[in-house]
Amino acid sequence: MGRKVCSGLFCRSRATRPRVRAPGRSAAAPTGETARPPIAVLSPPAARRPGGPAARRPGGPAARRRRGRKVPAGSGRAAHRILDGLTAGGAAGRAGADGRVRRRGRGGTGTSMGESALSGAALRARVRRLPGGAWLHAGLHPQHLTTRLLRRAIRDRAHYARGRALDVGCGGKPYQALLESVESYVGVDLPPNPAADVAGSGLALPFRRGAFDTVVCTCVLEHVPEPSALMAELARVLRPSGHLLLTAPQTWQIHLAPNDFYRYTHYGLRYLAEKSGLRVVDIAPTSGLWATVAQRIADTVVYTYAGGWPRLPRLALWPPMAVLLWAGALLDALFGPQGDTLDYVMVAQKREAHPGDPGA
Repeated sequence: MGRKVCSGLFCRSRATRPRVRAPGRSAAAPTGETARPPIAVLSPPAARRPGGPAARRPGGPAARRRRGRKVPAGSGRAAHRILDGLTAGGAAGRAGADGRVRRRGRGGTGTSMGESALSGAALRARVRRLPGGAWLHAGLHPQHLTTRLLRRAIRDRAHYARGRALDVGCGGKPYQALLESVESYVGVDLPPNPAADVAGSGLALPFRRGAFDTVVCTCVLEHVPEPSALMAELARVLRPSGHLLLTAPQTWQIHLAPNDFYRYTHYGLRYLAEKSGLRVVDIAPTSGLWATVAQRIADTVVYTYAGGWPRLPRLALWPPMAVLLWAGALLDALFGPQGDTLDYVMVAQKREAHPGDPGA
């Protein structure tokens, strides 16, 4: 094995430095070494380079991607400033890593591009363009309750996020706008995901130890066959006293099969965190029994029993299911988050390193 070399956020072995290659081509691991996801590859389209020819065209693909996207000040450009110059060719990788990290297919929670949850996007866009359409779509969507509860859980704990932030399994970065106090926001996900800044697997993150002050990982842990390995990687790239913001489901149907392996209690999440050297600061359910039952009924009726129906009859189920969801949310507000929950949200802090600790 070669000597490990760290440059900026990225860390690699000199003997196994990956060659720059075009996306989509496979790279065999050297003899006698375990294959790891490549750190990065060149980003070939000119539109992905700030100021490239396609980016300067008013109607070019880069302009279309930017249109209508609201990003907190300093987040996107700061992420590119961190990544540029640290990889071959000076561009952050966008493709070429194998792994099993997957995001949960819930509407509005940042499912990666290309997943089935994005079918019917054109119809949803037309609804949002109507007067009050965005509110109507958000309020009637069969998964709006779990989406709203997850966003509220992250927003209520956003004060823990600061400095450099890493979103592992970022999908569409649905929580970036909530973390306003961070200096930079870097998303890593499996390809193809144009919203990700770096392509890679959460089981082998291509960053040096202690590179980030905040790590965000939402709706990913259940899709990893070795959750202890993922938690160890999240802790490794987190600096001492930095915080991890993580969500994981306790009650949800099988999704993104066959890459759906676990459900978690708060005892299991605490065990995984402490095993990786993290101290649990806060762990709480996102819902109670009433919201959990209402959301599961709505999701099962619309996506399981009516999953094969034509689109318009299936859309006709949205209003009655919305009434059910709002009733569940009201009962939860009255009786509190007791009983089963849809998800847990956990905040954990990395312990300070002491001389003699492994990896200190």
